[in-house]
Amino acid sequence: MGETRLLFYSEGLTMTGYVTAVVAALVFLAVLLHGVIRSAGSGEGGGGGEAGAAEPILPMWQVTVGLALAALVFLMTWVAAGDSAWQVQLTLMGLVMLACGVWVLFFYLRVFNYLGRLPMAGLLAMRLVAILLLVLLIFKPVLSFEETLEHRTDLYLLVDASESMSVSDYPDTPHRLSLAARQIEEYLGRLQTAFEVKLFWFDTRAHEVQQGRWPSPEGDATNLARAVKDVLAAARMIDTSGVILMSDGIHNAGGDVVKEIAALGPPRIYTVGIGTDLSAQSGYQDISIENVRAPEESTVNNIAKLTVDVEAVGLADRGIQVELREADAPLASAPLRLDAAPGSQSVTLTFTPETVGRHTYTVRIRPDPAERRSENNQRDVHLLVTDPKIRVLYIEGVVRPEYKPLKSVLETDPNVELLALVQVKPGEFLQSGSMTGVTLTGFPQTLEDMRKFDVYIVGDLDRSYFSRQQLDNLKTAIAEGRGIVMIGGYHSFGPGGYEGTAMEEILPVAVGPRGIGQETTPFVLRLTPEGANHAIFHGTKDFFQYQSDAPRQRLPYLRGCNILARAKPGASILAEHPERTGADGPLTVLATHTYGKGRAAAFAADTTCQWYLPFKAMGRESPYIRFWGQMVRWLANKEIKAQSDEPGVDLLVRKPYYNPGEKVLVRAKVRAEEGRATNFATTTGALRGPANERRDLSLALVTGSVGVYETTLEALDPGTYKVLVEAKKEGVSLGKAEAEFTVGRPNQEFDHLSINRPLLKQIAQATGADYYEPAAFGDLVERLRTLMIKEDIHREVGIQTVPGLFPILFVLLVAVVTGEWLLRKYYQLN
Repeated sequence: MGETRLLFYSEGLTMTGYVTAVVAALVFLAVLLHGVIRSAGSGEGGGGGEAGAAEPILPMWQVTVGLALAALVFLMTWVAAGDSAWQVQLTLMGLVMLACGVWVLFFYLRVFNYLGRLPMAGLLAMRLVAILLLVLLIFKPVLSFEETLEHRTDLYLLVDASESMSVSDYPDTPHRLSLAARQIEEYLGRLQTAFEVKLFWFDTRAHEVQQGRWPSPEGDATNLARAVKDVLAAARMIDTSGVILMSDGIHNAGGDVVKEIAALGPPRIYTVGIGTDLSAQSGYQDISIENVRAPEESTVNNIAKLTVDVEAVGLADRGIQVELREADAPLASAPLRLDAAPGSQSVTLTFTPETVGRHTYTVRIRPDPAERRSENNQRDVHLLVTDPKIRVLYIEGVVRPEYKPLKSVLETDPNVELLALVQVKPGEFLQSGSMTGVTLTGFPQTLEDMRKFDVYIVGDLDRSYFSRQQLDNLKTAIAEGRGIVMIGGYHSFGPGGYEGTAMEEILPVAVGPRGIGQETTPFVLRLTPEGANHAIFHGTKDFFQYQSDAPRQRLPYLRGCNILARAKPGASILAEHPERTGADGPLTVLATHTYGKGRAAAFAADTTCQWYLPFKAMGRESPYIRFWGQMVRWLANKEIKAQSDEPGVDLLVRKPYYNPGEKVLVRAKVRAEEGRATNFATTTGALRGPANERRDLSLALVTGSVGVYETTLEALDPGTYKVLVEAKKEGVSLGKAEAEFTVGRPNQEFDHLSINRPLLKQIAQATGADYYEPAAFGDLVERLRTLMIKEDIHREVGIQTVPGLFPILFVLLVAVVTGEWLLRKYYQLN
């Protein structure tokens, strides 16, 4: 829209008109009076003289026209004095110019015959130009252009297309996405008259609508914050009037969605709630599994429990069965009587996993014929079934200083289940420890009971407490792949009467006779080269004497040790007495070997408890805790599964399944030369997502660890992901590893089907906008149309606005008037 006007800035506009009219009237009245007088004088002097022949200054008709124009200018000035409209002022200016031009023409016609056509035309033109310049200088007209522009900004319509939008809130009605599309189709034309409308749909990401066609509501999760972020990334923020978000408000990507959206600094987000509160509908019936509370990890052949939260609407006093299945095999079930109270009810399912590995179980409730949707009647549960606990039997013949700290360390080891037996009276043993489900009154009698343990620690216990059958069963159990260590004591090894028994056959040393004796000189262990590199002493070598080197961090002395007859052929001697020798050389303190598929160790010392308190503040890095922890793991043959003699990378993603919004911890254990963990590797990786998109990763060394690197992944969309990790040291690759996990689960969009109005209202309020129901969508459209940006443009062109134009016109006026005056003199005109 635009308008062009002529403005006048001369304050003497009306005065100029009056003066012009009065002066012209007086001039023509004088000419008229002069003519009348001349006519009267001619009549008195008689007819026929020269005076009677003199012509008047102007013919009577010209005098009449001149007076008439003066009167018209006067009247027009009168009108202009009371009306400032530019049309009136322009008319006055034009009339003045016309009158002046006519008047000049009348006077110059008198000399036409004298001058001739060309000179008179030149003088007349100069006079008219002078009049025009004079009028322009007096009136100072300005052309004013005024225009109102309507600036069309962008408006984004963001529509939820996740699976929850496939819900029909009432029987025989279109689903939610279809209703939203109808609203947009009805009002899109009106919005497009005021805005550049951009259409987007979203589930976990926003996508532009192609060719006006909305997708099917099939998105398996909803991320409102990510969708808004995607739209803003494509928007011209300065030219965006707002966003219309049409959704049922079901957000299942985790996080504080309102805070995340507000942090983006978005334009106003007007939310439109699509859907109803189904639970409030009369006659609505539904059963849903709201949550399944299950451990992430369970132990094979042990009882596992899952708690299922069930919510029902409109089905009070109905009996249902909650089932747990793996594939098609039923594992457990429990009855539940539904009540009418709001909120969920809980039921516990108990089962026993029988195989190690990752398992996917399904909790389900058979759909009731009255239910409108059945997708929320089942949930998958992922459980890692392991046998990670090293089951240790520790038996002592007496309560001695070594017993309590060793029992405490093993009892608190997260990878150990301990059953400790200590003799408190002759033949009476007290049981304690972290192991449950097993009760013993002494060393196990049967092979079946012995097979329940992975490692046996035999302390100061005389041979007389074992039957021949028990020792034979023990020999069988170790040969099958278990481990045993005998600790020094007054009733251990030879002094305990084990010479010639199955126990001596198992151990890596010949124990000697009962009278072999004890070595009581305090000492610090001296490691052999094999011991310094053995898994039992990993990370603790600096605490012990090695070859001729004194320990860098001195341990309290051991108070003595058993004297062992000799090490068996093929046994590994890991530690010796630094000062005392026997027939075969330095006294053996620690020796190991394999027995069948199992492992056995003979540790002749009995006072490692001396190491416990001084280094207790070091936690699990204490040499005492590391020594015994690594001893148990080596005996259980567990470290072979976790270590290798070659460089490499072991990659761990704790779970195969994560909830949307849940953080994913990626951890890598890096080995360098000889399979040893290293803290000097550069560990990088990549994450490939559901659409094969790539994201680079950098894993950082975990503080206080050896060779453990990790990173945390956040804000992952639902789908299957693959992590690939590579470690390098000094530019040389140590190895690669990969792992796979999944974010999201089937049917999570149907966990809660009712509209989440409070969330949509909070989003709108956080961005300075309002929430609307679908029925008020037209009101929102009209409100937005009033927000169209209008811009008034004003431009002026005239004498006042062009710098230097007024002096130029004035000089030109003086030049024209002077030129005319000179020509008049030249032609000898009055």
